[in-house]
Amino acid sequence: MQRSRKGGWFERASGWVFYALFNALSHARIPRNLLTVRLMTRRYVASLVAQPDREVYLPGLLAVTGFRQEPLSVCKHSREASTYTLGRKVSMMVDAIASFSNRPLIIVLLDDLPHNQGRSILGVRVAGPLSTLAQADKGRAEAANLVAGTTVRRRLVRRRIEGYGVPFTPLIDPSVDMEGTRHGRDVVVFQNAVVAAEAVLGEGSVVSMGAVVGHECVLGMDCFVSPNAVLNGRVCLGDGVFVGANAAVLPDVRVGAWATVGACSLVVCDVPDGTTVVGVPARAFTARPDDLLINQELRNSGKEALNFLIS
Repeated sequence: MQRSRKGGWFERASGWVFYALFNALSHARIPRNLLTVRLMTRRYVASLVAQPDREVYLPGLLAVTGFRQEPLSVCKHSREASTYTLGRKVSMMVDAIASFSNRPLIIVLLDDLPHNQGRSILGVRVAGPLSTLAQADKGRAEAANLVAGTTVRRRLVRRRIEGYGVPFTPLIDPSVDMEGTRHGRDVVVFQNAVVAAEAVLGEGSVVSMGAVVGHECVLGMDCFVSPNAVLNGRVCLGDGVFVGANAAVLPDVRVGAWATVGACSLVVCDVPDGTTVVGVPARAFTARPDDLLINQELRNSGKEALNFLIS
């Protein structure tokens, strides 16, 4: 720790304000006038470099890594004026606080189902229907599509959000290494998923927990890859494809738009558009007569929505 902070009154005052705000808003606690120079054990270094953070604010990481830490007061020899501008300092302060606190953020859920209005889901309040986005500040608000039921429903909700002009933000768990990949704005990637190099995730796609998207795979818009499903190298999914839990698709296979791969199935050859395949190896699903009648009614009732999606 510095015995006294260098610089004039403004630099000292701004430093005091930063540390006060950070410690008030963050779950981490860092001492004022902290220096990053320190003596560290090998165990501490191993724990420090294992932290999954991408936006690195080192003093915060040093604090949350734990272990016994004892301060040592030193005199900093470099007394030159800081080269950071005020704007740069403010930007660094916002990034640091946002990395270690959720207090500056306001998160709400929107749901059109009346019985969900006013509920709290995982501690987050359902603030109203989707039409609430019409009142959002387009310069500050961001949206994420968490609809899971069907890929058709995800596409419909995404189109509605786009109509309100609110930009999307990707939700990608910090445990997932996305380096060397490309993805759209409205994607959701859950913890412990694997997305290999050169993979492409289209707008609205979801990669669930433990799923694997192999190298050079291409997912169209609004695809859903269920938990522990495996897409081997160079698999191509058309728009709206649903891949069930624990299913596997072999390399270089193309699955057509709006097709469905059943849970635990093994896809060894191309799947035509709109086809449901199940089994090992996966074959086109043949429904019973009563299932065909039900599916026909569903298709008729959803014909207008499907035409909208395909157009």
